[in-house]
Amino acid sequence: MRYEGSRWNRTNGIGLDATKTTINPLPVRPTTPTVLSWKVDFPAYAPFEGKRQKMVLNKMNQACPGLDDAVGERVYGDPGVNVPVQRTRYSRLHINGGYYHYMLDLEHIDGDMMKRYRASGERVGDLFKADGNAGAVEGPWGVSDGSTLALNATCPMWTIDDRYKYTYDRKTYNWDNNSKLRTLIETMNTLRATAVSTNNFTALKTFLTDNFDVQKMIDYIAIRNWAEPWDDGFHNFFLYQRASDGKFLMIPQDKDREFGEQYGWVGGRSFFVGEEGNGQYNRFKDAIIKCFRNELRARIIELDAKGTLNPTNYRAKVVAAANTFSITDYVSSPASASICNYYTELSNLQTFGDYRHLDVLDLAEEPTCTAATCGLKADLYQTLAGDATHDFTKATLKVSKVSPTVNFDYLTGTPDPLVPADGFQIRWTGKIVPRFTENYTFYTQTDEGVRLWVNGTQVINQWKDQLVTEYSGTISLTAGVPVTITMEYYEAAGNASAKLLWSSPSTYKQIIPTNRLRPM
Repeated sequence: MRYEGSRWNRTNGIGLDATKTTINPLPVRPTTPTVLSWKVDFPAYAPFEGKRQKMVLNKMNQACPGLDDAVGERVYGDPGVNVPVQRTRYSRLHINGGYYHYMLDLEHIDGDMMKRYRASGERVGDLFKADGNAGAVEGPWGVSDGSTLALNATCPMWTIDDRYKYTYDRKTYNWDNNSKLRTLIETMNTLRATAVSTNNFTALKTFLTDNFDVQKMIDYIAIRNWAEPWDDGFHNFFLYQRASDGKFLMIPQDKDREFGEQYGWVGGRSFFVGEEGNGQYNRFKDAIIKCFRNELRARIIELDAKGTLNPTNYRAKVVAAANTFSITDYVSSPASASICNYYTELSNLQTFGDYRHLDVLDLAEEPTCTAATCGLKADLYQTLAGDATHDFTKATLKVSKVSPTVNFDYLTGTPDPLVPADGFQIRWTGKIVPRFTENYTFYTQTDEGVRLWVNGTQVINQWKDQLVTEYSGTISLTAGVPVTITMEYYEAAGNASAKLLWSSPSTYKQIIPTNRLRPM
């Protein structure tokens, strides 16, 4: 038995009120009584409940109150996808004669778990934990994002095979080595590099089809990216190679703060996170996305329409997860004074599915968008020297282009090499197509001046020097009826930024998506 967790979070716990428990004696570490996660090992001859040799009891701190994994169990484990996923349940932990905390009993990802996912008569396959780091020099460990590992010049005593062994910790048949996994990763990266340089992905696609369960990979990426991951690039996943056909797939781990929590419970995050240049880079996800982008898009749309990600189905799974949770046991924990609001978490989890549904509707329209059909026309001007009014009639037009959205943080840089970093103006023009017949609130967030017209009505007029400031205005729009929109912006000096958002009773506050904009 030991405290469980990463080196970042193992000692990051919840304060324990010693006056609310009969634990005696109290733990000597940490010196300040603190609720932490636990790992309990059982002997092979006496597994827990006859099935498990390991038990993980999560303190439910980072993902307070621990509903994320319970929801994840039901979303990934839906019969329509059946991606391997940990089972969950909640338990009261008593130590030394007293109540310690209400814990999440989270199934350990190991050979015992994988027995549930093997065919009749099939042995458990090879299981590897992505146990690397974010790039720091740490002995044999490397970044477990699927990148090719080389010798570490700082620690030359570790061979490349050693580095694969530590970076991808083998969890079954630990007498074996990682040579098959090393070959898989290195071959994939070689083929990917050639595919990108030649724009010919045929060989890479064939390799992925031969060596991965592509459908399971697509389902994994579809659900994980729908859930808005924030820390799954270089760890928090497992790789599993089935014994029956030798094909690999990915298993989610540590779903804390996913399903919207990390980003404030709203949608808007990309469905292609993990591809190079899009969030945390993961080579496994990148290769699948590059070769099967259309299939991934279609699968997300299908799961939203009638599968595990459908708003009604998803909400039911959230409720089912919540029904396994005991509020009475939760609030009676000696750590209850330091824990979060269960009802707020539950409400936000349910609403998140509705927000992501809107994102999927936008995703479905993306293939129809080109620079000629979606976005806003952007005219970039150089301000006349000394003109404090930033008059467009006096400024010099330097370049025109189409902006997919208005979502720019130029900082001290320039929006285009043809305009200066200070003393420029931009006018975005086009049409906007609302999805609903409702009152829409438009928001601008700019560093320096801004003016906004919608359907010929000026809704924002803040033409002045200023740090980043948000303004808003509301106007009634009709579903599917395009109306004109014009946003004018100027940058005088220093940092520069410009963003255009909207919201309505049926639309969460978001950067206005490309597919809702039409250039003029």
